[in-house]
Amino acid sequence: MENYDLYSRAKDSAKDYLSGLPELSTLATWQDCEDYLDKLSDLQDESSDYAHTEADSWDWVIYMHHAWNLVNKYRGCELDQSEESMMDCGFEFESLDQAMTQAAYWLVYQAIYDAIQEQCETLREFVTYMQGGMQE
Repeated sequence: MENYDLYSRAKDSAKDYLSGLPELSTLATWQDCEDYLDKLSDLQDESSDYAHTEADSWDWVIYMHHAWNLVNKYRGCELDQSEESMMDCGFEFESLDQAMTQAAYWLVYQAIYDAIQEQCETLREFVTYMQGGMQE
């Protein structure tokens, strides 16, 4: 399990999530761009729910040996964020396996959520750029 694997897989999940957006090549008018940005904002607002559902289904969260490997791989900054999220949600220690699974869940959730936000911002910047060209 490499660092690239988590982020690559999270980006794939983000692409799946955003696949319902119209193709950028279909944006021909200012209003098309406005509609696209509105839909993008709605998806961005709902992305936390999607990231939770998606993280819950990953094998790296479900299977304990994967969870242990993931948590061991990401000791440091990413794991600190995961621990904070666990505590914010009222985590109660039951076993090491359960703790590793919870930590893995929050690592995966954060990677998916961040990938969605990053792709949304990239799309937003591009569509805004396109709108600027339509004004000229």
